[in-house]
Amino acid sequence: MKKIHQLLTIITLFTLSPELHAWSFFSDPISKHAEWKLVNNHNVPRKKWTFAVYMAANNNLNYFAKLNLNQMKKIGSNEHVNIVAQYSGAGNGTRTKRFFAKKDHLVKVQESTSKIDSGNVSNFIDFIQWVVSSYPSDHICIVLWGHGSGTVEPNLARKLFNFLGGFAPRVENHRGICIDDSTMNYINNHELEDALKEIAKTVLKGKKIDIIAFDACLMSMVEVASLTKNYAHTMIGSQESEPGYGWDYHDVLSLFKDKAPSPSEFIHHITDAYKRMYLQYNFHEYTISAINLDRLTELEANIHQVSQLLCQCIDAQKDRTIINSIKDCKSHHNCTFFTTPDIIDLHHLYLNLAVAVNNFEFKDETKKDGIIPELQQLLTTGIKFIKESVVESNQAGKYFKNACGLSIYFPSYSFYKSYLRTTFAMTNYWPIFLQKFGAVARRPGMLG
Repeated sequence: MKKIHQLLTIITLFTLSPELHAWSFFSDPISKHAEWKLVNNHNVPRKKWTFAVYMAANNNLNYFAKLNLNQMKKIGSNEHVNIVAQYSGAGNGTRTKRFFAKKDHLVKVQESTSKIDSGNVSNFIDFIQWVVSSYPSDHICIVLWGHGSGTVEPNLARKLFNFLGGFAPRVENHRGICIDDSTMNYINNHELEDALKEIAKTVLKGKKIDIIAFDACLMSMVEVASLTKNYAHTMIGSQESEPGYGWDYHDVLSLFKDKAPSPSEFIHHITDAYKRMYLQYNFHEYTISAINLDRLTELEANIHQVSQLLCQCIDAQKDRTIINSIKDCKSHHNCTFFTTPDIIDLHHLYLNLAVAVNNFEFKDETKKDGIIPELQQLLTTGIKFIKESVVESNQAGKYFKNACGLSIYFPSYSFYKSYLRTTFAMTNYWPIFLQKFGAVARRPGMLG
């Protein structure tokens, strides 16, 4: 736990809820696919923006969900924006509700006929279908709210929770977001990608989502950006674990009081609002960034080429000099890392490598002239490209002063084979480099 201004306790979103009760497994069944009853019927004209929040709060974040909903209604929908949320609260008996935020009032528009599973991706898609058909707009920002694990293997989370005396969510398809304690289910990364594809192709009729945002932990990663890049223009998330309070939605939405901002204006306002939120409590362990997904493919190509050349360097190294140098570059003493130590800042890693490659030692020094200049150029290009083109906006507290907005998975020795099934890993040389790095370090290259 972390403290904010004496008595305010920060609960990190990384902590998957230990508050599962035995009766959860014996109470009324939870619907995988929701049925809804209309509570309030109202029509709204087309607006510039719709701000839609999918709140998976059937866990230890329920308090913060209610707090965030109250923040939304302080601004309320107006002629510039529709503010809507689907709220799945804690407890099996709590029905899921869909709200339209008016000034100082949450209008309950629909209510599920039974408790629904917020970790079932079909319910997320259904929510966005309803939002788009009921609240037409020129731009849309979709926020997935809840626990997130980035590209972390949940079996590690399971071990953590067993240690804490709690229960971890069911694990089948590695990583995800929006954990539901009652079902021990969540939206895994493959499901999220399929959902965004369906939303962009069918719901938005071929149009990309303007902003896909994660009010959750550890989501600002190359691997997560890779699965969203074809279906959204911008991704917003945190490299670090988020405090339980997450975003300040009153501040985030205050920009709509007097105008309909451009997407660029809104993106920068969201990250600035996050910074303001935590500085007022003198809390400095925060990160938030906006990633330009339209430029991500170029960065992926750069990582691919860097990975290939690093593999060539390892194959040709003298003794273990290069592998040891790379270990130093990514070590926690030299490179920014986050709650999960295997997640590190990509920009900081590149900076370290750009210095280290000049001292790489080869068995055959003639090979150095054929590899190092090209590797150095790729690293220099990548460093500039991350900061100037890919990371659109970045805010980080003083404890993460070298966090540049985008993380990558880089375990010290071994990694889980499920990582190979990520969209990024299936198309990039990076996991091959990780395998070689682990093998040459004389440790198992992969875990089950």
